[in-house]
Amino acid sequence: MTTIKTAVRPTRELAEEVLASCLIGDHKTHDRPFIRGGYGFVRLLVNALTNRGHSVVSLAQPADVLFVVNNPVAHGAKFSLAITRHIVSQSVSLVADQRFSDSTLAVDVSFPGISASSLSTETNFRRLAFGMALRRRLPRGTRFLGSSCRLYAEYLFIAQAVRYLAAKSLISRLQPHTLLLTDFDRAIYARPFVWAANAAGLTTATLMHGSPNLANYVPVLADYALLWGDAQLEWIERHSPGTKSIVVGRPEIDLIPVARTPAKRIVVCHSRERLSRTEALMLVMQLRAFREEGMAIVLRLHPTVTKAQLDQRWASVAELADVVVVGQSSLLSSLEASDVVVCVASSSAVEAVEFGVPTVVIADSDRPLPADLEAIRANSPALLDALKADGGAEQKLVGDQLVSLSAHLVAAVGEKAGGLLDDAISIIRAE
Repeated sequence: MTTIKTAVRPTRELAEEVLASCLIGDHKTHDRPFIRGGYGFVRLLVNALTNRGHSVVSLAQPADVLFVVNNPVAHGAKFSLAITRHIVSQSVSLVADQRFSDSTLAVDVSFPGISASSLSTETNFRRLAFGMALRRRLPRGTRFLGSSCRLYAEYLFIAQAVRYLAAKSLISRLQPHTLLLTDFDRAIYARPFVWAANAAGLTTATLMHGSPNLANYVPVLADYALLWGDAQLEWIERHSPGTKSIVVGRPEIDLIPVARTPAKRIVVCHSRERLSRTEALMLVMQLRAFREEGMAIVLRLHPTVTKAQLDQRWASVAELADVVVVGQSSLLSSLEASDVVVCVASSSAVEAVEFGVPTVVIADSDRPLPADLEAIRANSPALLDALKADGGAEQKLVGDQLVSLSAHLVAAVGEKAGGLLDDAISIIRAE
């Protein structure tokens, strides 16, 4: 068994690690943070008073792969099910917070999230004292992360310190050749596992649950990054050069590309981004060009925004639209074979390309975009030229552009991607 016999010291380095781990996660959208913070501290003390201090997180049996899932609901549950289904050459134990997991997800190890209620069996006075000692190692004036409410941010730090010790305890019971796999290595739920596994000398790997961006994904903390395609590979090589990368595609999707027909409708995707002056101008000019070619224009708004709430620059785009709709359903379910998707920073662009719909990103060259949107932006001038061709030439040119771009973004989907994933896991464990 792997052992971490030496006690973890409350160093400034670890304090900064715990603090940084609070930056990314769904907790940032929680309402009533002041109440949550106050209740959280009270509940942690009650937990410590009622708990004997022995961890109840158990490992039923050793597995080759410990798969730590940040998001065990909705799309995250579907993603995790696809991953576990396709890893067939190795045994897998799935770790998630059972209290919040989708009923379709078989959780092998229930490990608490950041909620004080979830932490009821993992909290004791020794771990709380450790969290307070870490808190004292931070320099005076440190800005706490995870919430704009200081009380809730302070709670997150202490609760996360407890989780770091609990993760270290669990990792210490793993076999030395266990692979620690996660759906997102930098998120608040999984990051303690990556830290503990790296400290114990275990190999770690992270999947891409979305298109990586500079704000949240780099530097990669895991040893390996399992990527969708060459676009992400090139991006990771630039922004996280020490990371070992393997392209595995997207096992969780199995789209059948639509049989394209000549372009007749433009679907503009709004995702609450603020347009620069030049972006608004480029969008308006391009939409006017499409209109001169006889195309209808639909502006699809983010589900949380109405037309009346648009700022001046998006309002100028809305004026050119024949129809303005609020996107309550998925983008793919609303697309037609004759559509062209236009966006600035919408993550739906990748799915649209995989669906076989011409997709254009109109954004300033200095706007930071996720890896795959960067690739679509780079390809957009050539695609716009292809769309100007007549008749059959347009079909062939656009079709060739889509095939090339799609392969660059996503190497494989479905069963083929599942095979690549299983091979990658085997290769990593053999090294």
